[in-house]
Amino acid sequence: MSKLNGLRPGTDVGTVRRLTSQAAELLVSLAGEVETLRASAQSADRTTSSAVRDRVQQLDHMPSYDGRPKKAVPASGVVKYSELSDYQNFPCLYHEGYLMKSRAPSRMLFKRRKSNNLLGNLHRRFFVLQGHFLTYFKSHQVKKPSKDLSVDMRLHSVKPLRNHEFGQFGVEVSAGPAGAGKSDEQPAGKVVFLLFASSQPVHKMWLQMLSRACTKDV
Repeated sequence: MSKLNGLRPGTDVGTVRRLTSQAAELLVSLAGEVETLRASAQSADRTTSSAVRDRVQQLDHMPSYDGRPKKAVPASGVVKYSELSDYQNFPCLYHEGYLMKSRAPSRMLFKRRKSNNLLGNLHRRFFVLQGHFLTYFKSHQVKKPSKDLSVDMRLHSVKPLRNHEFGQFGVEVSAGPAGAGKSDEQPAGKVVFLLFASSQPVHKMWLQMLSRACTKDV
Protein backbone atom coordinates (compact mmCIF):
# COMPACT_ATOMS: atom_id res chain seq x y z
CA MET A 1 0.00 0.00 0.00
CA SER A 2 2.98 2.25 0.56
CA LYS A 3 3.53 2.37 -3.23
CA LEU A 4 -0.06 3.47 -4.05
CA ASN A 5 -0.01 6.82 -5.92
CA GLY A 6 3.54 7.40 -4.76
CA LEU A 7 2.61 7.53 -1.08
CA ARG A 8 5.55 7.62 1.25
CA PRO A 9 6.14 4.80 3.74
CA GLY A 10 4.43 5.47 7.04
CA THR A 11 1.37 7.22 5.60
CA ASP A 12 -1.56 6.60 7.94
CA VAL A 13 -4.60 4.54 6.94
CA GLY A 14 -6.97 7.52 7.24
CA THR A 15 -5.06 9.48 4.62
CA VAL A 16 -5.05 6.50 2.27
CA ARG A 17 -8.83 6.08 2.64
CA ARG A 18 -9.42 9.79 2.07
CA LEU A 19 -7.30 9.83 -1.07
CA THR A 20 -8.93 6.65 -2.34
CA SER A 21 -12.39 8.16 -1.83
CA GLN A 22 -11.37 11.34 -3.68
CA ALA A 23 -10.00 9.27 -6.54
CA ALA A 24 -13.25 7.29 -6.75
CA GLU A 25 -15.31 10.49 -6.82
CA LEU A 26 -13.07 11.88 -9.56
CA LEU A 27 -13.51 8.72 -11.65
CA VAL A 28 -17.30 8.90 -11.28
CA SER A 29 -17.24 12.56 -12.33
CA LEU A 30 -15.07 11.80 -15.36
CA ALA A 31 -17.32 8.92 -16.37
CA GLY A 32 -20.30 11.27 -16.24
CA GLU A 33 -18.53 13.82 -18.44
CA VAL A 34 -17.61 11.10 -20.93
CA GLU A 35 -21.26 9.99 -21.18
CA THR A 36 -22.36 13.60 -21.61
CA LEU A 37 -19.83 14.13 -24.39
CA ARG A 38 -20.83 10.86 -26.08
CA ALA A 39 -24.51 11.81 -25.96
CA SER A 40 -23.71 15.25 -27.38
CA ALA A 41 -21.68 13.71 -30.21
CA GLN A 42 -24.50 11.29 -31.07
CA SER A 43 -27.00 14.14 -31.04
CA ALA A 44 -24.73 16.20 -33.31
CA ASP A 45 -24.40 13.26 -35.70
CA ARG A 46 -28.18 12.86 -35.84
CA THR A 47 -28.60 16.58 -36.42
CA THR A 48 -25.95 16.59 -39.15
CA SER A 49 -27.42 13.52 -40.83
CA SER A 50 -30.86 15.08 -40.72
CA ALA A 51 -29.52 18.32 -42.20
CA VAL A 52 -27.76 16.41 -44.97
CA ARG A 53 -30.92 14.44 -45.78
CA ASP A 54 -32.96 17.64 -45.86
CA ARG A 55 -30.46 19.27 -48.19
CA VAL A 56 -30.43 16.26 -50.52
CA GLN A 57 -34.22 16.35 -50.66
CA GLN A 58 -34.08 20.07 -51.45
CA LEU A 59 -31.66 19.43 -54.29
CA ASP A 60 -33.75 16.53 -55.61
CA HIS A 61 -36.78 18.77 -55.82
CA MET A 62 -35.05 22.00 -56.75
CA PRO A 63 -36.86 23.79 -59.58
CA SER A 64 -35.19 25.23 -62.65
CA TYR A 65 -33.35 28.53 -62.46
CA ASP A 66 -36.41 30.66 -63.22
CA GLY A 67 -39.13 28.24 -62.19
CA ARG A 68 -40.90 28.48 -65.54
CA PRO A 69 -42.37 25.39 -67.27
CA LYS A 70 -39.93 23.95 -69.78
CA LYS A 71 -40.43 24.35 -73.50
CA ALA A 72 -41.06 21.37 -75.74
CA VAL A 73 -37.94 20.31 -77.64
CA PRO A 74 -38.29 20.61 -81.44
CA ALA A 75 -38.64 17.42 -83.46
CA SER A 76 -35.11 17.96 -84.74
CA GLY A 77 -33.80 17.34 -81.21
CA VAL A 78 -31.59 20.43 -81.42
CA VAL A 79 -31.99 23.62 -79.38
CA LYS A 80 -30.01 26.82 -78.93
CA TYR A 81 -27.36 26.53 -76.24
CA SER A 82 -28.05 30.13 -75.21
CA GLU A 83 -31.64 29.05 -74.41
CA LEU A 84 -30.76 25.80 -72.64
CA SER A 85 -32.40 26.84 -69.36
CA ASP A 86 -35.71 27.00 -71.25
CA TYR A 87 -35.51 23.25 -71.87
CA GLN A 88 -33.40 21.71 -69.09
CA ASN A 89 -34.03 21.62 -65.33
CA PHE A 90 -31.10 22.29 -63.02
CA PRO A 91 -29.28 20.86 -61.11
CA CYS A 92 -28.81 17.94 -63.46
CA LEU A 93 -26.44 15.29 -64.78
CA TYR A 94 -23.11 16.84 -65.78
CA HIS A 95 -20.01 15.57 -67.58
CA GLU A 96 -17.30 17.23 -69.65
CA GLY A 97 -14.05 16.46 -71.43
CA TYR A 98 -12.18 16.38 -74.71
CA LEU A 99 -13.14 14.04 -77.55
CA MET A 100 -12.08 13.76 -81.16
CA LYS A 101 -15.02 14.69 -83.39
CA SER A 102 -15.35 13.73 -87.03
CA ARG A 103 -15.83 16.50 -89.58
CA ALA A 104 -18.65 14.64 -91.34
CA PRO A 105 -20.28 11.84 -89.34
CA SER A 106 -22.25 10.08 -92.09
CA ARG A 107 -20.41 7.44 -94.12
CA MET A 108 -21.51 9.08 -97.33
CA LEU A 109 -19.90 12.35 -96.32
CA PHE A 110 -16.78 10.49 -95.24
CA LYS A 111 -16.42 9.18 -98.77
CA ARG A 112 -16.78 12.66 -100.22
CA ARG A 113 -14.02 14.11 -98.09
CA LYS A 114 -10.46 13.22 -98.98
CA SER A 115 -7.50 13.67 -96.69
CA ASN A 116 -3.88 12.62 -96.61
CA ASN A 117 -4.24 11.34 -93.05
CA LEU A 118 -6.93 10.26 -90.63
CA LEU A 119 -6.47 13.28 -88.40
CA GLY A 120 -7.54 15.45 -91.32
CA ASN A 121 -11.06 14.14 -90.73
CA LEU A 122 -11.02 14.77 -86.97
CA HIS A 123 -11.16 17.79 -84.69
CA ARG A 124 -10.35 17.83 -80.98
CA ARG A 125 -13.33 19.44 -79.25
CA PHE A 126 -14.42 20.04 -75.66
CA PHE A 127 -17.79 18.37 -75.01
CA VAL A 128 -20.17 19.29 -72.21
CA LEU A 129 -23.16 17.16 -71.22
CA GLN A 130 -25.77 19.00 -69.13
CA GLY A 131 -28.78 16.87 -68.28
CA HIS A 132 -30.14 15.64 -71.61
CA PHE A 133 -28.20 18.09 -73.77
CA LEU A 134 -24.80 17.62 -75.41
CA THR A 135 -22.82 20.65 -76.59
CA TYR A 136 -19.28 21.01 -77.91
CA PHE A 137 -16.83 23.90 -77.80
CA LYS A 138 -13.58 24.57 -79.58
CA SER A 139 -11.76 24.33 -76.24
CA HIS A 140 -12.45 24.43 -72.50
CA GLN A 141 -11.44 28.11 -72.52
CA VAL A 142 -14.28 29.07 -74.86
CA LYS A 143 -17.56 29.94 -73.12
CA LYS A 144 -19.86 29.86 -76.14
CA PRO A 145 -20.18 27.13 -78.80
CA SER A 146 -19.48 28.20 -82.37
CA LYS A 147 -22.96 27.28 -83.61
CA ASP A 148 -24.97 27.93 -80.40
CA LEU A 149 -26.50 24.45 -80.61
CA SER A 150 -27.20 21.64 -78.14
CA VAL A 151 -28.43 18.14 -78.99
CA ASP A 152 -31.19 16.55 -76.92
CA MET A 153 -29.98 13.00 -76.23
CA ARG A 154 -33.53 11.77 -75.51
CA LEU A 155 -34.19 11.92 -79.24
CA HIS A 156 -30.97 10.11 -80.09
CA SER A 157 -29.29 6.79 -79.51
CA VAL A 158 -25.74 5.92 -78.54
CA LYS A 159 -23.65 2.92 -79.46
CA PRO A 160 -19.95 2.02 -79.08
CA LEU A 161 -17.65 1.68 -82.05
CA ARG A 162 -14.53 -0.40 -81.60
CA ASN A 163 -11.54 -0.55 -83.91
CA HIS A 164 -13.04 1.98 -86.29
CA GLU A 165 -10.73 3.25 -89.02
CA PHE A 166 -10.63 6.63 -87.26
CA GLY A 167 -9.97 5.32 -83.76
CA GLN A 168 -10.15 2.41 -81.35
CA PHE A 169 -12.60 3.93 -78.84
CA GLY A 170 -15.48 5.33 -80.84
CA VAL A 171 -19.00 6.50 -79.95
CA GLU A 172 -21.77 6.97 -82.48
CA VAL A 173 -24.66 9.32 -81.72
CA SER A 174 -27.51 8.99 -84.19
CA ALA A 175 -31.12 10.10 -84.53
CA GLY A 176 -33.52 7.62 -82.97
CA PRO A 177 -34.27 5.14 -81.60
CA ALA A 178 -36.89 4.20 -84.15
CA GLY A 179 -40.08 6.13 -83.59
CA ALA A 180 -38.36 9.03 -81.81
CA GLY A 181 -37.11 12.20 -83.37
CA LYS A 182 -38.35 11.42 -86.87
CA SER A 183 -38.66 14.55 -88.94
CA ASP A 184 -37.57 16.04 -92.23
CA GLU A 185 -34.94 18.00 -90.28
CA GLN A 186 -33.48 14.94 -88.55
CA PRO A 187 -34.33 11.61 -90.25
CA ALA A 188 -34.22 8.60 -87.94
CA GLY A 189 -30.89 6.79 -88.12
CA LYS A 190 -28.86 9.77 -89.32
CA VAL A 191 -25.46 9.94 -87.60
CA VAL A 192 -25.17 13.21 -85.72
CA PHE A 193 -21.81 12.72 -83.98
CA LEU A 194 -18.96 10.29 -84.49
CA LEU A 195 -16.66 10.70 -81.50
CA PHE A 196 -13.44 9.09 -80.33
CA ALA A 197 -12.02 8.92 -76.81
CA SER A 198 -8.35 8.91 -75.91
CA SER A 199 -8.52 5.74 -73.77
CA GLN A 200 -10.79 2.90 -72.73
CA PRO A 201 -11.71 4.43 -69.31
CA VAL A 202 -12.66 7.74 -70.96
CA HIS A 203 -14.62 5.84 -73.60
CA LYS A 204 -16.50 3.83 -70.96
CA MET A 205 -17.36 6.91 -68.92
CA TRP A 206 -18.73 8.83 -71.91
CA LEU A 207 -20.82 5.84 -72.98
CA GLN A 208 -22.33 5.58 -69.51
CA MET A 209 -23.06 9.29 -69.22
CA LEU A 210 -24.51 9.63 -72.73
CA SER A 211 -26.66 6.54 -72.22
CA ARG A 212 -28.04 8.06 -69.00
CA ALA A 213 -28.74 11.33 -70.83
CA CYS A 214 -30.87 9.39 -73.33
CA THR A 215 -33.27 8.34 -70.56
CA LYS A 216 -36.32 10.30 -69.45
CA ASP A 217 -35.03 11.45 -66.05
CA VAL A 218 -31.44 12.46 -65.19
